[in-house]
Amino acid sequence: MHKWLKPIGIGAIVALLCAVVRPVPAQAALFTLESMALSNPALNQTGVTYTMTVSSQTAATIRCITLRLTDTLGSNSLPAGMDISGATLSGTSTIVPTPGAWTPVGVNATGVITILNAAGELPAGGAGRTLVLGGIENGSTGNTSYYAELTTFSDVACTTAVDTEGIALFVFTSGVLITSIVVDALSFSIDPSCSTGGLNPESAGKCTLQMHASTNHATGYTISYSATNTLTHSQNADSVTPIGSTAQASQPGTKQFGFNMVANTNPSVGAGPAGGSGVVSSPYDTPNMFAFTTSGGPIATTATFSADTLYTISYIANTSPNMVSGNYVSSQTFTIVANP
Repeated sequence: MHKWLKPIGIGAIVALLCAVVRPVPAQAALFTLESMALSNPALNQTGVTYTMTVSSQTAATIRCITLRLTDTLGSNSLPAGMDISGATLSGTSTIVPTPGAWTPVGVNATGVITILNAAGELPAGGAGRTLVLGGIENGSTGNTSYYAELTTFSDVACTTAVDTEGIALFVFTSGVLITSIVVDALSFSIDPSCSTGGLNPESAGKCTLQMHASTNHATGYTISYSATNTLTHSQNADSVTPIGSTAQASQPGTKQFGFNMVANTNPSVGAGPAGGSGVVSSPYDTPNMFAFTTSGGPIATTATFSADTLYTISYIANTSPNMVSGNYVSSQTFTIVANP
């Protein structure tokens, strides 16, 4: 029984020893609780700062620090598109007392940034020590985990390890692109009607209606009108003569029908545009001068986007002594279009 148990015991010991063997020098200690932060994780971003944080360090002089950036743990395989050849060591690093005394060299072929100081320094130790490297270009593949492996050495040949297995993960992100479209908008409203009331040859009949217009269109809008008739008797052919496209002053006792879109004193009626950037078009922009044509035409415009403009359209109607009594009506259509 004793001879049968002995080889089993030896076999168990051999297996246990194999389990704890590591491919690093026996005196090397292990980093713990590492993390990596990127100042900008976007794909192909240049000038990115990588900050490796470690929990503690061994109290021993070091002369070499290596940081391997790889897509496969333990291999010299730099992530696709990544460039470490311009890596710099930031003076804010706390992994060594004097960062300015250390020289970094990044080699894309190996994915390793080697940082040397032939004189060597004793790390300050303690938790939260950082290795801050700038001037790195991110890789071109996002949403994939990559590895950062940190090791310190006591010699400039980087062969005798002091602290090893400082392993942290980092990821490049493809980012989020937010787009939107603001559609062209025209806002337009107009009073449905106005009435001059009873007309007589001694004074002008008058009335006003109001119109609102606005747009976010970069080149603005144009408002026009067209008319099926002048002010015309509802039952026979009698009508009030349209003033035409050449503006005229009000002349009571003479058949006249017209409008403008400004403030007037003869007769006292109307107001100019209010708000926005809209302006009145000729010939409807002169005080005390009125026009009207059944062929219509532009009456207001703006050359750029505009907040709401309030327009006041002021009509006048003058009659002659022999006008047929009854109701007179004029029908007009107003349109707004965005300028090309």
